[in-house]
Amino acid sequence: MKLENQQDLPAIITEDPEKQPEKAQNMKLTNKDQADSVSQAQTPFSEGDIEKNPSNLPHEKFQDAEAGDGTTRADQILHGTPLYLCVFSTLLCLFLVALDQVIVATAMTKIANQFEGFEKITWIFAAFLVSMGSTAQVWGRISIIFGRKWTMVTGVGVFEIGSLICAVSQSMDVLIFGRAIQGVGGACVQSLASMICAEVVTIDKRSNVITGIGIVFSFASVFGPIIGGVFTQFASWRWCFWINLCFGAVIFPLFCFSFNPKAPQGILSDKLRKVDYLGSVLMIAASVLPLVAMSLGVSNNRWGSSEVICCFVFGGLCILGFLIWNLKYSKNPVLLPSICKTPLIHPAVGLLSFGFTAFIVGIQFIVVYFQAVKGQNAIESGLMLLPFFIPVCIFTVVGGALVTKTRQVKLVASPKKSACYFFQE
Repeated sequence: MKLENQQDLPAIITEDPEKQPEKAQNMKLTNKDQADSVSQAQTPFSEGDIEKNPSNLPHEKFQDAEAGDGTTRADQILHGTPLYLCVFSTLLCLFLVALDQVIVATAMTKIANQFEGFEKITWIFAAFLVSMGSTAQVWGRISIIFGRKWTMVTGVGVFEIGSLICAVSQSMDVLIFGRAIQGVGGACVQSLASMICAEVVTIDKRSNVITGIGIVFSFASVFGPIIGGVFTQFASWRWCFWINLCFGAVIFPLFCFSFNPKAPQGILSDKLRKVDYLGSVLMIAASVLPLVAMSLGVSNNRWGSSEVICCFVFGGLCILGFLIWNLKYSKNPVLLPSICKTPLIHPAVGLLSFGFTAFIVGIQFIVVYFQAVKGQNAIESGLMLLPFFIPVCIFTVVGGALVTKTRQVKLVASPKKSACYFFQE
């Protein structure tokens, strides 16, 4: 870099790192320019910058994060055919899990009738989602220790084991247990798929990958209930789980072949000592116990029973204990306090939580209503879900494209959510 006063400056992050040497050869800075550059490189990115002029934000203020496993950012980025194969195989793994979240929607009534367990029907969804939500963060830490690839392979294997248990189950309790195992593996696949797709591309292309993830969930949401209805109507609801083993036999080797990252650096014993085991156990217990209490309370109206009261009490204590331990005492917290204290995180998590809750509850209610009240079969109830899914799918793709084009997340997200709720009504 040629400067008028021949002084070196800190490196400035550019939109595309590969173009940095070319730009550096043609860059000439005055003393004032140097001061401005140093200020931009060292000044943290504030929310006020977004609000004032979000469309003209310089890319120098964004910086990629490391994977946390000792490898550098350059070790993670892929180009050309390896990039496309890696993203494609990773999205296929994600599609497998996303499909399983909704494929059983149209089979729930048939399953409940066969096992005579209609009071436990909500646990077909709940067991999967609770185990997924409570173990997702744990898989992230494991991936730092053992690497993204083999952690993902393990997650797919656990998911397939859960699918096998569900496919051969002979009671509602065994089916729910299998769904919980599926959720543990699904948490790994869903978390690691987002990480891998975000890490193998540069930051300016990340929104394209996120849009691809949204498209995967959209296709799974649209075709999942219909596929489940076809299996339930013409074959058996067990094929909703056998299909995971069939797809997995193809997706598993493809992912192993296409994704070959650099091995994690560091000593294994040192990494294992940095795992917050107590925080992980408290987080899982805090997620599961309140839901078990509500499930037991709904069954035969047993809200005053000792089991329900104990689950609520110990669940509340686990929530309180996790927050205190994680925010004040843990040396390697499950949830970083800096993230928990970021103001922008709170509304984003809140909107996502309430939106996904409405999504899942809507699926369960619509399917049971059309089958139990209207007397429709599994395929017809699956088709009735299309008006519920299609607006969500459309605005997921449109929203991702608009964010990529305008870089104005808030202005795109608000009307998109409003439109989705309007169409759902």
